[in-house]
Amino acid sequence: MPDFAVKYFWASLLYLAFAIGSHAHVDAVRVSLAQLFLQAELVALAHIDSVAERNLSEVDRPELLEVVTATVIEQFKGPSTMKLDFFLDAHGPAHYQPGDTVVLFLEKPGSGHPLVRYVEKGKLDYLSQQVRTTEHIVEDSSRPDYLWVLARYSDALPGVNSNPPASGMASTLLRMLQSDAPALVESALLDWQTAGAQLQFNEDQVRALLEVTREVDRPLNLRLAILRSMAQQRLVGPEAWDALFNRAAAADLVPVIRSTQGYENAYFEPTLRKLLGSADEDIAGAAARALGHPAYRGSESALGKLLDSDSRRLNYAAVAGLAGINSPQGLAILRETGRNHPDERVRRLIDAKLKTANGESGL
Repeated sequence: MPDFAVKYFWASLLYLAFAIGSHAHVDAVRVSLAQLFLQAELVALAHIDSVAERNLSEVDRPELLEVVTATVIEQFKGPSTMKLDFFLDAHGPAHYQPGDTVVLFLEKPGSGHPLVRYVEKGKLDYLSQQVRTTEHIVEDSSRPDYLWVLARYSDALPGVNSNPPASGMASTLLRMLQSDAPALVESALLDWQTAGAQLQFNEDQVRALLEVTREVDRPLNLRLAILRSMAQQRLVGPEAWDALFNRAAAADLVPVIRSTQGYENAYFEPTLRKLLGSADEDIAGAAARALGHPAYRGSESALGKLLDSDSRRLNYAAVAGLAGINSPQGLAILRETGRNHPDERVRRLIDAKLKTANGESGL
């Protein structure tokens, strides 16, 4: 890939990651590594030496601030330095402890900031707006991933590297999604969501991503998030859920079932109908609610059987499923049950669902 194309490609990744924050409110939980990198004046992997109160006053009255002192291990942006003194200027700030290895994203305070005088007088170097969800404390196992990704971001900066590696957005996000650091995975998912269809994975990368979703040692919520992102971009079909359904422990089946919602497909119907018969009410109830979509017409009778259960929770789930299918057969089952069910609460719920269904369908 020509140098100019590589440079443009990397700049696009950083721009896309930042764009969402330039025109919309970004919750602290929803800030990616690339966004933090763009907004910071200095970025470094560093060792936390101390976190202690320090008197920054030059007069008799003390002015105590908790100052973090760190030693730079490797720097990726900003004026070169080896030691840093900074203040955590955020609500719910990052919780650093001496000995931590962290990625720091630091900024100088603006002219109107109350701490600017301390920076101007050399008592502080920077401020940090990192919070608990963006603190990026780095474990030894994920350190190579952080170093690789941050180096790629640094290569994208103007004038940093005239020969950046011919590696694009997809390979960077793949490296992050394969990491065992949840913060890197979550960050990659945010950038993927922002990039949308502009991000193109090749066949090998799709296979590698699919393998990540099958690694049982990884957090299930992140594996499901990756799988749903792949489905959203039409990189995989519903059969990609097979491994999760087949290998998931009973305790994990509920989130796997729920993850199919929004991606309803007749392919899921046999599995979901089978799970209606689970002895675990959480699993059976989740399957019933997941079947509540017109794509699952034909499951009405199976759902109707749950209305005979002694469990109100399963009755409620069956009502939700039948109402969601919103078919003549399903509504007929609800009407019949609404007249005869022994539980008044179930009858009231059915009545409410039927009123909504009648209003939407004109039945």
